[in-house]
Amino acid sequence: MLEVLTTISKFKNDYTFSTASTYKGIDITIYSIDLGTLLQEDTNSQQKEGIEALEQWAFYHSESDGTIVENDEVVGFSFPDSTINTIILQKQFIFGAEHNIVAQHHITGYYANIMFWGVKKDLMEYLYKLCCHFGLHYSTLIVKYKFALLHKNMDHEYFVEIYFPKNPV
Repeated sequence: MLEVLTTISKFKNDYTFSTASTYKGIDITIYSIDLGTLLQEDTNSQQKEGIEALEQWAFYHSESDGTIVENDEVVGFSFPDSTINTIILQKQFIFGAEHNIVAQHHITGYYANIMFWGVKKDLMEYLYKLCCHFGLHYSTLIVKYKFALLHKNMDHEYFVEIYFPKNPV
């Protein structure tokens, strides 16, 4: 956590997108689940135990007119390599995927990522500019939430990692 806070304290958003890193062989599995399903009263608390240790993801889609749309009815989770004692939770997600309770998304191949710090409105604008810069029409942008600074006025600030498809050069 200290490493993330140190990074945030020195961080400035890159509106030239020159700090985007490209990965040739990225391979990340994200389990997405409908928020209604996750929050159902009959969902056993044991089934949710340990979920706070997972990486949290959101899915955005760029439309043909440049509009960025968040799929705010689902949330994504992945298992960071450094997390221990998640075997039971991983098995539950795999079981859920096999029974169509959760969906498995694989981010594989050529992807790029870039960091962003700011409020949700500014994130949406940043995603729009990112799509325009890289010509990402009809693309899915996957956002990993690394840190959230919550405010009473609900204008929360987020430090995120944005993953987007990148064609090999």
